[in-house]
Amino acid sequence: MKKRPAVTVVLLLCIVLMVPAAYPVFKMTRQYDGIYIANREAVMEAIRKGLKNRSEKLVLHFTAYTKDMEAAQTQTEELFRQALSESEDPAGGDYIRYQLGGYELHGNAQRRFLTWHYTMEVSPAYYTSREEEAYVDAEVERLLAQSPREASQEVRIRWVHDLVTGMLSYDRVHKNRPQSHGKTTAYAALRYHQAVCQGYAVLTYRLLKELGIGCRIVTGEAVVEGKAERHAWLMVTTEEGARYLDPTLDDVFECDEWYLKTAEEFSRDHEPEE
Repeated sequence: MKKRPAVTVVLLLCIVLMVPAAYPVFKMTRQYDGIYIANREAVMEAIRKGLKNRSEKLVLHFTAYTKDMEAAQTQTEELFRQALSESEDPAGGDYIRYQLGGYELHGNAQRRFLTWHYTMEVSPAYYTSREEEAYVDAEVERLLAQSPREASQEVRIRWVHDLVTGMLSYDRVHKNRPQSHGKTTAYAALRYHQAVCQGYAVLTYRLLKELGIGCRIVTGEAVVEGKAERHAWLMVTTEEGARYLDPTLDDVFECDEWYLKTAEEFSRDHEPEE
């Protein structure tokens, strides 16, 4: 079978906000065997901006010469997956990923002369509002004004750990309400000084990243008092390599037992998801 030559189509992505938004234009390449995005980084950056601003709806428009709704949905899902991957932005990457309860995706394609025009609408389910994130930004700035920014890496990590464990208390009531996400956020941790493990991890992540410390949030199971439970902790990039940190358990048990441990040491009672 003779392959059709590659043709260029245009992807128009707009972030639907409460105020008028710009409409940046992005290019895609439509080949015979699928849709390939030519400027993926620009598209993902626009998605990240929309998620960070807590946009209620993100709408992608693009045009192709054939109807392939499955490919359009797959590409949209992949764009969002990559947009939520790790980034240098302290308020991006895992900070957004672990405060997002998924999203709804709807799409349609309409024929217009020789082309098909696609509209993909994404409605994210955020755990926090734009106003709540503005509160977090202000509180983080206030706390960081007292931080040892110019100190060694070890001192900066210790400062964040002690600040979080000293500021928060574990919310045992919320723990028994798995469908509620209020205390899983940095906002709840800063506003009410209460959180569950995910809230501890997200706030610690944000502060460490703000101080130039590389880290990731890790989820899995932890054995607490002989019982395995769903849990969240952090992997921190130190000068000695990857180290693990569990501010939740250090706070609950008032110790440093889970402070900057090796993977082997952590594996005794922490099992990350694959």
